Amino acid sequence: MATQTDSNPTASASTDQANSKNDVFSAALTSTRRRAKNLLRDYYGLGPDGKKADPLDIDNSAFEVDSYFSKLLVENNLSALMQRDNDLSTETRQLDGDMKTLVYENYSRFISATDTIRKMKSDVEKMESEMHELTKSMANISEVCSSVNSALGPKREKIRQLTNTQNSLKRYQQSS
Repeated sequence: MATQTDSNPTASASTDQANSKNDVFSAALTSTRRRAKNLLRDYYGLGPDGKKADPLDIDNSAFEVDSYFSKLLVENNLSALMQRDNDLSTETRQLDGDMKTLVYENYSRFISATDTIRKMKSDVEKMESEMHELTKSMANISEVCSSVNSALGPKREKIRQLTNTQNSLKRYQQSS
């Protein structure tokens, strides 16, 4: 069974447009709420699950160096501490290498984008000069066309008169 909005396309389109606007507003509100929630979570040092972030987690923003170091000294012997130092040094070098790679890639992309923009600018300047030449050519063509029209105008009228006369003569010959 058809509803009132099914039989009225204008009402349906208006409803769809209103729903679309509501969806956009709802998405913006949700995004704003999510951002505020994340800011509060970071401020209070909470993890994504809402629990207090672990201050001993080296990858956490709430990491506390003194507590972590004290725990390492209490729980580990010298060889374990040396191993942890080696592990952290290796991880630091790896992260440093990754960061250098990212910087190099971004620099390469920046240089590539700069070259592309420079090439586009050159192409646009070339197109502008070609458009200027085309404009001059079109003006020249218009001028020649006007001169041809003015030169042939009287003859065209004479040809039209002669054609009309010829057609009249043909009709006269056919009728006789």
